[in-house]
Amino acid sequence: MTDDKYSTDGREPALILAADDNADNLALLLELLEPEGYRVLVARDGKAALQTLALQPVDLVLMDVHMPVMEGYEACRCIKQQERLADIPVIFLSGITESFNKIQAFASGGADYITKPFNTSELLARVSTHLNLYRSRRELQAKNQELQELIKKLSETGEALAAAREKAAVAELQAELANELNNPLNYLSVGLEAIRADIHEAAGLLAQPLGLLDSNEKEVSGNAGTRSAYSLSAIAFRERKILAGELPDLLDGMEQGLDKARAIVRRMLSADNSAD
Repeated sequence: MTDDKYSTDGREPALILAADDNADNLALLLELLEPEGYRVLVARDGKAALQTLALQPVDLVLMDVHMPVMEGYEACRCIKQQERLADIPVIFLSGITESFNKIQAFASGGADYITKPFNTSELLARVSTHLNLYRSRRELQAKNQELQELIKKLSETGEALAAAREKAAVAELQAELANELNNPLNYLSVGLEAIRADIHEAAGLLAQPLGLLDSNEKEVSGNAGTRSAYSLSAIAFRERKILAGELPDLLDGMEQGLDKARAIVRRMLSADNSAD
């Protein structure tokens, strides 16, 4: 059985709906189509055809133009207005002596037309052609849907990769900054400890009695002959004040700043590790 004999899912023979109010025409269609491997459903008017399609979508419709209850044109328009049925090809059937409006047939959504009495070769050729076209269109729609889903996945993956690269770049920058800051902070910390020790030592020296410093002042004054208006005792008092209050406060403030800087570095390193 060739491909056109199968439905669009490829598992069963193609299903054709024949709608005609003439029983002889329906019998002839069954006689021509079933030996070719097609499955055939029948309806006696347009309304019955729509009811059949509501229960069982088909691969192709052979629709007589002039039928009671609902003529073929109107039935075709109803088919094309339903999304799940709109792609089904409709071939109109018209007697050679009957009035047939080709413009109206195609305007209502018809894909083709065949005149009665049927020419067997023409009928089978047109049925096969439109089944193949319908199958190809459905396959293209399915492939396009797959393509759109793939494009969506690729887009989402690309966005995720870009975000990951950006996050990795930020984490790498954080790590570099943290490492670059860590060494100077350690150096500053050691330097501050050394300065604190020097200040403590200097404060101890300046704790000597001012009388001793005054005698030194007199000795220096006698040797030099001239002296600044400020006495060594006054200088010592000022320096003790600085060493005892201002510099320790300044050192404390610097150490607090170092502690904050170290905390920032730790957070940066922690963020880098958690990103890994």
